Amino acid sequence: MKIYFELNKNRKIGLLIIGIGLLISYVIYSFNRALNTLYESSMIQCAVDGCPHEAALAFHTNISLIILALVIGTGIVFLFLKEKKVISKKEDTEKIKSLDDNERKLYNIIKGEGSIFQSDLVEKVDFDKVKVTRILDKLEGKQLIERKRRGMTNVIILK
Repeated sequence: MKIYFELNKNRKIGLLIIGIGLLISYVIYSFNRALNTLYESSMIQCAVDGCPHEAALAFHTNISLIILALVIGTGIVFLFLKEKKVISKKEDTEKIKSLDDNERKLYNIIKGEGSIFQSDLVEKVDFDKVKVTRILDKLEGKQLIERKRRGMTNVIILK
């Protein structure tokens, strides 16, 4: 029995960033351990004045831990960040069911084209310009289409 885990893109990125953060933490730990060993072996020379290496090591360790916290924090944010889903507009079936035959004919032509010039729509149907305009007024009133003025004609698009 195979089990498949489906992660969204943000979670994959978050896990990747957290993994990189863990790798950075291992590098920081190894580097600090090696430097501490090196400084402890040279402490005999620094016994009189105090060793400036200790302050530098503490500063660099703190900076690297802050960067590590930022990296892991970013990974956690991505891990829990939800992916935006594209929501397609669902047709209002009640409005479409209430269309008469002429309105449905024009609506289906507009739907098939995506967008169409009003003058081209008049040519595709056997209605005169006035009838097409009135039907488009009704469709626009029902908020199924939108007309935008382009030059001497209108472009009709679905809402």
